[in-house]
Amino acid sequence: MNRKKQIITLFLVLPLGWLLLQPRLWKSFFPPPKTEFFSTLKFSDALAEAGRQNRVVFVDFYTTWCPPCKEMDRSTWQDPAVIRLLTGRTIPLKIDAEKETELAAKYNVDAYPTLLLIKPDGSVLDRVVGYKNGENLVAIVEQSLAGFRFDAVESAVRSPQPLVTPSKQFNRSY
Repeated sequence: MNRKKQIITLFLVLPLGWLLLQPRLWKSFFPPPKTEFFSTLKFSDALAEAGRQNRVVFVDFYTTWCPPCKEMDRSTWQDPAVIRLLTGRTIPLKIDAEKETELAAKYNVDAYPTLLLIKPDGSVLDRVVGYKNGENLVAIVEQSLAGFRFDAVESAVRSPQPLVTPSKQFNRSY
């Protein structure tokens, strides 16, 4: 009888011990750190502010149940290079897609996290879907912002000539 109890205890304790040692399980018990650099402006106010400051709006569409969103809260949004870039060159917003359903639908957000760079006129400059670490996100945002100039956008609207001429090297066969 004593041996039977030992075997039953072993089969109950081992799986429970294994579960408790899983880092993902532990992370779910602790709330992610605060991400205080995101603006508290409403979306429409952020677009207006971006126009005044000659910037774009950076939007992190997230949900409360999304594991990659929580991981970005723990890592990406704590990275000093990310914070410096987003606060220096954009108006950063963090929007819960389940609370702002109309806005999420307007920008076709159907996966999380979805990160958007939005021009002051409301059009999308760039879209990134899924988890990105700090280094990757900085590279993506810098590349997206590299060619963004309001005067270039306005002149493209007035002029029928493209901003970038097509390259013949894209016609190569491999």
